[in-house]
Amino acid sequence: MQLIGPEIIVETTEWIAQMKENLMKARDRQKKYADNRRKPLEFRELSNVHNVFHVPNLKKCLADETTYVPLNEIRVDDNLSFKEEPVEIMDREVNKLKRHKYTIVKVCWNSRRGQEFTWE
Repeated sequence: MQLIGPEIIVETTEWIAQMKENLMKARDRQKKYADNRRKPLEFRELSNVHNVFHVPNLKKCLADETTYVPLNEIRVDDNLSFKEEPVEIMDREVNKLKRHKYTIVKVCWNSRRGQEFTWE
């Protein structure tokens, strides 16, 4: 069995310190190269740019032709967007999960395609 002498411990700690110093030098050198390529970005006001959509992002719509929504029922806000709002609660159920009970309700929504029902 060999015992590690104090000389070996001192050499090991010096070697570790030297490696840390070399890593720091390499990191600083790489940061300097990366910083030379970076340029500050300036953002201009984009009020003259159109709202653009790409045709490949469109999805095929298989609408039911029998569904008809009268135009007087569609309410559009100031942003020209349609908000789906709950019309009435159709049904209630109490579900039990382990020791907890929770209530779900069937809601009738005012939507673009007419009345829709979901459990909330």
